[in-house]
Amino acid sequence: MRGTLAALLLAGAFASARAGGLAIVATELTDNGDHDGYADTNETVELWLTVKNTTATNLTGVTAQVSIVSGTTACLVDASAFMGDLPAGAELRAAEPLVFHVKSTQDRGTLGLSPYGTLTAAFDLAFTASPTSPAAFPPELILDLDLDVAAVVPTTVTEDFESGGFGRFSVQNLDFGLHVGDGETGPVVGYRCQYHEPYCDHASCDFSDSLPGATAASANAVWWRIDGPSTPGGGRGFSGDHALYFGEALGPPLGYTTPTGVLEAIATTDPIHIAGGRWCSNAGTTACLSDAGCPAGGSCVDVAPTLSFKHQMSVMDYRSIANTAPQTCLDRGVVSLQLADSSGAPVGPWVRLEPSINVHDQTPTAVFINATFDPTDDGNTGNNVSPPFGPSDGLLRRGPSSTCADERVFGWMGSTTGAFDPLATGGADGPGLAGASGPGTWVETRYDLSRYRGRSVRIRFLASTTRIGSAVTWKDIWGSDVPWDDGWWIDDVTIGGATSSAGLVANDTHDNSGLTVDADLDGTDDLCEDNCLGTPNPSQADLDADGVGDACDTCTDGDADGFADPGHPASTCALDNCPLVSNPSQADSDLDGEGDACDACPTIPDAGGDADADGAGDVCDCAPSNPQTYPGAPEVNDGLDNQCAGDQGFGPVDEIATLVIERATVSWAPQPLATSYTIGTRRGTRYTSTVSCGTATYFDTQGTVGTPPSGQTIFILVRARAPHVGSWGRNSSGVERTVPCASPP
Repeated sequence: MRGTLAALLLAGAFASARAGGLAIVATELTDNGDHDGYADTNETVELWLTVKNTTATNLTGVTAQVSIVSGTTACLVDASAFMGDLPAGAELRAAEPLVFHVKSTQDRGTLGLSPYGTLTAAFDLAFTASPTSPAAFPPELILDLDLDVAAVVPTTVTEDFESGGFGRFSVQNLDFGLHVGDGETGPVVGYRCQYHEPYCDHASCDFSDSLPGATAASANAVWWRIDGPSTPGGGRGFSGDHALYFGEALGPPLGYTTPTGVLEAIATTDPIHIAGGRWCSNAGTTACLSDAGCPAGGSCVDVAPTLSFKHQMSVMDYRSIANTAPQTCLDRGVVSLQLADSSGAPVGPWVRLEPSINVHDQTPTAVFINATFDPTDDGNTGNNVSPPFGPSDGLLRRGPSSTCADERVFGWMGSTTGAFDPLATGGADGPGLAGASGPGTWVETRYDLSRYRGRSVRIRFLASTTRIGSAVTWKDIWGSDVPWDDGWWIDDVTIGGATSSAGLVANDTHDNSGLTVDADLDGTDDLCEDNCLGTPNPSQADLDADGVGDACDTCTDGDADGFADPGHPASTCALDNCPLVSNPSQADSDLDGEGDACDACPTIPDAGGDADADGAGDVCDCAPSNPQTYPGAPEVNDGLDNQCAGDQGFGPVDEIATLVIERATVSWAPQPLATSYTIGTRRGTRYTSTVSCGTATYFDTQGTVGTPPSGQTIFILVRARAPHVGSWGRNSSGVERTVPCASPP
């Protein structure tokens, strides 16, 4: 149940749930086209994975499996690739590639897309291995299609904050100016997570908790800073004595704390250029297209760009707050990326990145009414809700976001207190790393940026915290120093495979039509799109939607009953006697060649005529010119008997079939075409022929009949009143009731 925040300081050690899996540390593409590291129109592409075993288990027989996430941009040629054996902690390039083919329709020029428009192929990734099958990190690969990038010599870019300032970074105060209005409307709308937006859609509404910051000053304040020797905490750093820090250093004995209810990021001010092209492994400044272009012993490989940083993090989560499930948090952090064009201008939304080494360790909780906040520059707002959930679904209400449930986030990484301890890795896999100064244990998180080869990007660190009434910081709640709210330290932010100058990104313009494989010359690519390999099928018709075209389908079976529809010469299975209706038994009681499942006269041979189109063939229809009357027809208020001789209900005209009586209420099924009804009743110790029809007219299908006196019984009848007065039905002897009414109908 949602409720106001219940805080409970817990004591003792906490076990973390470390991810452990196979980390995708690099991806490399080789193709049969221009060999530029991008998958282009019509190219058949080999996807080579390099993975690291972050589990504590030696794995044998590791095999990668991929599947298409969605869409029709590419198809799989070989969805399985053998990796080999991976000892715990080892890194390995696959022994063979996964293979996919880009469809001929995926051309940016034809589709009217710029080099910055979205055209991707997305693959779900999984691994099998012995003795266990580990998870893939990240579990999805997204590749941009149909691009050309200039080859630029790769180098490394690092920010260590030792200047005492933000260096390459600047603050994005995303909640600035949002602490205004009544809390339900105003500029904050869209910034709250979906389960708080619109704000008052659940039972408990606390408008004081709906705005960012306990005060406007708190929301407008900058909470990213540099922690160094001159700060109250004395500073800390991985490679020096300075680090980027989200939170507030209070100094001894109060330590550190974090703000409540803020949404704030810090991003690279200028774009960072990612190198593109292929380079010789033994001559890093020599571009190449194949191994032949490298000095002896070298291989030609794609540049492998990565983002990595060292961090310590401890923010409010399950360790200190009651009613939260293990590995869930209130406050959280993620890393995002935004493209930039050749002039450095931002392009498109900020996209959250999924790490491969020391991955997100927690999931945000949604169990409290206290609002949490998410940016609107990430392509979605708090009003984006994933189907089938809607505004009133409470805890089930979810949508795309950067930091809201159920996205994975950082909450507890390494250790922010005490002496270095290689095992104090929090929710990270480790290893724990010793810093150059200050307390605690660091871990390194790494991202594969292979998707962004040749692009210019900005990187940002985003922090979001939960609003707690009038408390500006968590220290205001605890009143003393606790380790759960220390904050987030980041150091040695490194882009490997960067470059000093922007690469030229353009749409691929190569003529790849010659790469199409079309052995049967029907104009359809055999590798991706042809549903009849080796048999011309220009229309690609596939009546039964089984993925095999009609021109080569040995059983075109539209109703999926195992028998072929007529008119398809390639079919070799038996013809279906009911092509449009499933009839697995092929039963044909009257032996007229039409199966019982679709035969309008299943017991009388007929030619299939049905003049009144009522579903009963003419030869077995007792009223072949009246579509309302046929064997088994329901009664319709048309002044005619709609049943055939021998059917239940034959004889009475416009009778009501069934009554349902519950206490003093009677209801009945509506009679088609009837507009009103009459209820007839008789109270007594036995039924008599005189029935009180009543004067009331019922325009729906329910009426009240009252309760009989003690010792008596009420007998109830119903008939249609208009447009045709119906029958009271039959008595217990099967004779139609012709009783007079004691009052007008």
